[in-house]
Amino acid sequence: MQKTITIQANQSFLNEAIKLLEKLAKEQNQKIDIKSNFDDDLPALSDDEIYKEVLKRSKEIHNKTAKLLSHDEVKRNIYNFIKGF
Repeated sequence: MQKTITIQANQSFLNEAIKLLEKLAKEQNQKIDIKSNFDDDLPALSDDEIYKEVLKRSKEIHNKTAKLLSHDEVKRNIYNFIKGF
């Protein structure tokens, strides 16, 4: 009987875990079916890169140079997002 597991972790960790599982399955002559919901359009950023981006954006907000969405724009974006389901 096959079982299913779900693992949530950062992308680099998951990539390494998948490599290990595929290697183990091959060594033990087992079939493994790996599905992911990774968004290939998103860049793989390190924790340090994410931290720098968050810091940059918070400085923009503090200095009032950031482009922020109005309340109506946020409502419209949420409506369009939900409409897609």
